[in-house]
Amino acid sequence: MRRILPAIGLFLLSPLVAEYLLGDLPLTALYALVMLAPMYGGAALLVREVCRRFGWGWPSILTLALAYSVVESSRSLATGGTSRGSAGSASRSPRSSARLVRLSTSPGHASRAASPPHRRSCS
Repeated sequence: MRRILPAIGLFLLSPLVAEYLLGDLPLTALYALVMLAPMYGGAALLVREVCRRFGWGWPSILTLALAYSVVESSRSLATGGTSRGSAGSASRSPRSSARLVRLSTSPGHASRAASPPHRRSCS
């Protein structure tokens, strides 16, 4: 029991840090933890176990976590919020494709924020 509690804590805390702490989801959407825990928690446990089994240190943990974040971000951007994969990105409306994804320049974290589409005035 002493070994399983830290794993459960990592499994449940990783989506809280990834989505709620950075402000991507409000605390009223805590029910999303059910869907986010396997995605973030599973990856965190996998990174931890691989590094622990091979005797790797913190640089390896950070490198594998960065690799996971790149893969996860590219998958979520490729699907465009649809379940059709990369083919769904071609069927987006011009209004939604006009949104720009910008990365925060704050040191220590990179968050995505969609800017509103630019509209031209008819005057």
